Amino acid sequence: METGIDNLLHKVRLIAETPKGELLRQLVDLIYDRLGEDYDTEPLSEEDLEAISRAKEDIKHGRVISWDNFKRKHGL
Repeated sequence: METGIDNLLHKVRLIAETPKGELLRQLVDLIYDRLGEDYDTEPLSEEDLEAISRAKEDIKHGRVISWDNFKRKHGL
């Protein structure tokens, strides 16, 4: 079963082999260089993964509301 990242990498490889490959490399470099400015690029720790799992369970069981559901409920 192909994952989303596998699908993305497949597409990137195909594009990289075309005349648009250089444009793609420039775009990826631009985005990559800016990642550090806004996002933590370190992998998630075990504690992070556990917290995400607990949060998903809380949403599933109605103990908290997701941001998307909140926005829908309040017309945001």
